[in-house]
Amino acid sequence: ISDMDPINFSKKIKKKYPKKPIVLLAFDQSEIKNLSIHDQNIFDEIFIWSGNSNVFPAIIKCIEDKKNITKDVKIADIRAILFIEDTPRYYSSILPVLYKGIISNSKKLIDKSLNSSQKILHLRARPKIILIKNYEDAIKFINKYRYNILGIISDIRYPYKNIKNHLSGIKLIKYINKIESAIPVLLQTTEKIIPETAKELSIKVIKKDSSTLFKELKSFMSRELGFGDFEFRLKSDKVIAKATNINELIKHIIKVPDESLELHSSKNHLSNWLATRG
Repeated sequence: ISDMDPINFSKKIKKKYPKKPIVLLAFDQSEIKNLSIHDQNIFDEIFIWSGNSNVFPAIIKCIEDKKNITKDVKIADIRAILFIEDTPRYYSSILPVLYKGIISNSKKLIDKSLNSSQKILHLRARPKIILIKNYEDAIKFINKYRYNILGIISDIRYPYKNIKNHLSGIKLIKYINKIESAIPVLLQTTEKIIPETAKELSIKVIKKDSSTLFKELKSFMSRELGFGDFEFRLKSDKVIAKATNINELIKHIIKVPDESLELHSSKNHLSNWLATRG
């Protein structure tokens, strides 16, 4: 606006409509660095414009998912993917990919015989994505929604007690192991050398600047979060049967060994796979 800068404009909106979400869309990271922490706190979210219009539905869904998660879990036992990333440049490019994957998957799974309102209801039952930017908020969310988390996609370094570059991703894995949770975790990083602890914990780590990043994210969602076929495995990780729909799942459940059924039940694989189908 010609007679007012965006910061003062946003302050006026927040004063008049305190519950109205405001998002800052910057052209690059340097624009955000020029803002003070106080000015950044005016905004509900800060995103980077990279020329991809998919960022707009991702921004809207990101805010809606955070506002609706408590109610949706209570009413419909909805599942969520926890996405922990504090760098706007990365979450601005990764969130649109995650949402696109979830929505196209939900559309693909909708029965063709359903009417329009039933189809909309199925889409509304899609898993939510919750963007979190520090360790403390991540732990609070895990403790509150532990049994509704499909999986966690996390950076390796993000704020812990205001220490900006702490190895919080590793700390988070140790916490999940401590509470004996079966939540699948994928770590991502820009570091050339992956910390030894991540290797010791046998956690999959992908590079954020890799040309195959989005492909690996889709593979994780398909294999670990229940978006692909249900693969009945043994403890050795050998796949013994596959189900592409619920009828096939029922058929295989009767036949597969108890060892396989016990493995999938103990890790919530069956309920998660059904939940991703609304």
